Formats: sequence, C-alpha cells, structure tokens
Amino acid sequence: MTGDFDPAELGGASSSTGSPDAAPLSVRLGELAEDAVTARLAAEAEAIAQAQFEEMLTPELHTALADPAATRL
Repeated sequence: MTGDFDPAELGGASSSTGSPDAAPLSVRLGELAEDAVTARLAAEAEAIAQAQFEEMLTPELHTALADPAATRL
C-alpha cells in the first residue's frame, strides 16, 4: 500500500456530479473490511496454533515426528 487513497480504485459508478455512487462504494468498503477481518483472524489463529504446538513439542515428540520424516525423505 502506497499510503495514497484513491476512491476511484474502490469502483462504483460516478454520478453527474463526479462523486462515486454511494451504494457500490459502501459494498466495496464492506468487502474490504470483511477481507481485513478474515486476514486478521487467520493470523491470530495461526499465532495461537503455533504457541500451542510449541508447548506440546517436547523433545520426545520432536524425535517421534522427526524419525518418520527422515525415513520418508
């Protein structure tokens, strides 16, 4: 993201005054917000899963996982 906001990039038809049509603009903003929330939730879920995995990964479990992986390679 360059930091420059261009409302034309959001889509939507222009009215006779040259301003974007509010309905398509609000729909696109809603979609962008939903995408951002989904991405944030995915990142948080990944962080939680990583922390839980690290708590569970004892040296014994690491060895138990590493041996079959090495065999397959």
